[in-house]
Amino acid sequence: MEKKLLLPLFLSLVLVIAGCGEEKKKTEPEKVKDIALIKDGKSAFSIYSQTGAPESVTRAASELQCYIRKTTGANLPIVNEPRSPYISLGHNPEFEKSDFAKETAGKVNPDGFVIATRNGNIYIAGIDTPDGQTSTPAGFSMGTLFGAYDFLEKHLGVRWFMPGAEGERIIAMSNVSVPEETLVDNPSFRWRLIPYLKKSGSSQNDQVEEWALRNRINAKAYGMSLKHYHIWHQIFTPEVYKQHPEYFAEMGGRRVQPLGDRYKICTSNPGVVKLHAQAAIAFFKANPLAKAYSLSPTDSAGYCQCANCRALDEPDRPDCGTLTRRILIYYNEVAKLVKKECPDKYMCGYIYANYLYPPADKSIKLEDNLFLVVASSITYGYKWYHKGVSQDWRKIMDHWSGITRNITYYDLPMHCSDNLGAPLAPGVEILKAMFPALKRYGVKGLYFYGDPEWGHSAMYNYLLARLYWNADLDVDAHLENYFRECYGKGGGELLAMYRLIDRRMKDYYLKNPQASYTLTPDILKTVYAGSRREIEGYYSGALAAAADPSCRRRVEMLGDCLTAMTQFLRMFNMVKAEEKSRFDLSPEVFAAFAAKHKDSLHVPVITQSAKNFDLPTLAVKPYPGKPTIAEQPVPFELRESSHFVIFAPSDDEITVRLSQVKLRSKAISYNVVDSVGKEIVSGNFGAPGEFKFAGNNGQYYHAFFLTSSTSYMVSIDAPHAVDAAFVEGDHESNGLHLLQQLTPLYLVVGENLPKFEITLSSDSAPGSTSGGETAAATLFDPAGKAVAEFSTVEIGSDRKAIKPTVSGVYRLSFTPPTKGAVDDVYVRVDGLGNYVSTDPREILTVRNDHE
Repeated sequence: MEKKLLLPLFLSLVLVIAGCGEEKKKTEPEKVKDIALIKDGKSAFSIYSQTGAPESVTRAASELQCYIRKTTGANLPIVNEPRSPYISLGHNPEFEKSDFAKETAGKVNPDGFVIATRNGNIYIAGIDTPDGQTSTPAGFSMGTLFGAYDFLEKHLGVRWFMPGAEGERIIAMSNVSVPEETLVDNPSFRWRLIPYLKKSGSSQNDQVEEWALRNRINAKAYGMSLKHYHIWHQIFTPEVYKQHPEYFAEMGGRRVQPLGDRYKICTSNPGVVKLHAQAAIAFFKANPLAKAYSLSPTDSAGYCQCANCRALDEPDRPDCGTLTRRILIYYNEVAKLVKKECPDKYMCGYIYANYLYPPADKSIKLEDNLFLVVASSITYGYKWYHKGVSQDWRKIMDHWSGITRNITYYDLPMHCSDNLGAPLAPGVEILKAMFPALKRYGVKGLYFYGDPEWGHSAMYNYLLARLYWNADLDVDAHLENYFRECYGKGGGELLAMYRLIDRRMKDYYLKNPQASYTLTPDILKTVYAGSRREIEGYYSGALAAAADPSCRRRVEMLGDCLTAMTQFLRMFNMVKAEEKSRFDLSPEVFAAFAAKHKDSLHVPVITQSAKNFDLPTLAVKPYPGKPTIAEQPVPFELRESSHFVIFAPSDDEITVRLSQVKLRSKAISYNVVDSVGKEIVSGNFGAPGEFKFAGNNGQYYHAFFLTSSTSYMVSIDAPHAVDAAFVEGDHESNGLHLLQQLTPLYLVVGENLPKFEITLSSDSAPGSTSGGETAAATLFDPAGKAVAEFSTVEIGSDRKAIKPTVSGVYRLSFTPPTKGAVDDVYVRVDGLGNYVSTDPREILTVRNDHE
């Protein structure tokens, strides 16, 4: 960040102190005259912006007017002709003819600004992109708006700690003075985005966007200029496979059919390079304002094993670098083709996972239209504390910043997914080391995960935004300032609480080298349940000290998160029954608490809702017969979300039991809705348990179990079938996710059905000694004849089209694979309504209304 002169915070009176810390000289310079912007709650100033100014300038005018009125009561008119004294906004004629316009020319970068005072007037101007256009290498700049926010912070003490009115810090004042001087301020990084600050479906997400803008996050520039998401599955679709199977990854001598969103392509195939380039060129022609398009592979493993692709690899490299050479060559080849048609556009690609470490081949020169996005997977989720990680990180950044200036950075170094209300450890040590280094490396853009549970994570999100702008910020001092200003007299207690959590999180990662970026039950138990009494004590002290109503409300918002966390700790049996807490709620009160806060930004999602999913109209009925060959019901283990259809054979209570619950991140939310989506019952499981609901004879119900990587067993005392294509509402997923304990699956095939398809997949590793995670199965027809064999030993995904010769109940039985270990197994069924039964005694026929 470049500053010619740093303005201190002015509240009611601004004092300019010269030569701080030095002995005064006998002859002192003439005192600089202050400009009285507000005096006794009144002002002669107007806010001047030129007619036709960009939206960033007109918004700056309205924001200045609004917050000057909120803090002082003075209402400054917005005018389009200069009327001294004024606050001048943007590069208008008044600014252009000033002496400091020439002084600062060339010193203001995209999103940066100059603030100057001359002859009783105040000038705020930055680089502002005209409406409907792009400008500057960043694509879109709104410097004047960011200058206005800086002015409001420094001279009127305004802060936006979190979204909404509750997050605003407004200090009433009658007098505001501004010194006559000049300031130039630029962000440390050109592109700045904090993703994942919003809550799915929340009606308050517009407040999140407003918060980001007021804290100088330019999401618009990032979205235009740095598209870097996993994209291969969007270009190389199942339709492409039908025409060009050779474009897709080869495993076990076969080209893998696309399934879900994690399959791979054959990057050494010239047709693949051409198709990707054509997709980028078509995108740019359809979106002329866009500056970039993604190159990034889909996530996870499964890369092409053909001879041409493997010839590009460096197998003697560390695991995080075996594929780097292959990926860079692919990036370069696509970028070359795109540059011919769109020379002013960028191509962006991840440097990540097993292509994170630099290649041994130093001869690769990167195309000048290629932007690398270093996604430092080795530092995700406090892993910076693991032995040797910070040293490896510096080596990685030394290399990539040494071969290109087109480098941006992606990370989630202070992130535990699914926080459950647990206060996020700020990772002060990591922030202090990482951000100044990123600036030194010349990184152009940042993409650090934020956290949407604002009640406890506002501090972290706010600190990220500050470091985005000034990488050299004094983190400790700013953290102290945040707690003092956000929580008032209670801030010291909460700062101590967060420092305690930070110390214990670091200690946990030092002792547990396998820890990743998920809030596992062990982290929850060790860091949070183990600190519960101290956390509660600090909170109680903060609440007692917070006299100011706004500060007290923010403390209470944190308390709402601690209430949720405490309920989950009890649900997970991490707190002894006899231990009492101020955050304890009865099940009925907690249900009311969850309902009250279901659309809140500051409280975690307590019960996920099935209402996010489109419910098909189904034809559901018990199958009149039984399989010719049927095994006894086998207990089976599911992982991730699932969707069951339950049929009520009578007017009676239906019981659903969950057992073998193995938490890996979040609890299991359950929702039961009727055929038209009306909720019958909902709640959470953190441990084995059951729930009941009243069934009506002949009616069917949807039962959703929503989680992430948690595993569990389901038992239902009514006919039921499970959706074999459902994972978190995505019907393009890998399908039903079984874990270790597998069950035969029963499929009802009607008459005259031309074909249906079954896909068996797992995380196999062809060519490896162990074989990885594998699976095998046999499909039997109603007469007991084997009609298809499936195996993932040599290929991660085995799909077969079945042309039935007889109708009835088919059975998919799992068999031991020839190599590898059975763990995560996926089954997808297409063409039969996607529903399968697991109990041969109560087969359920489920068809979509159009089948």
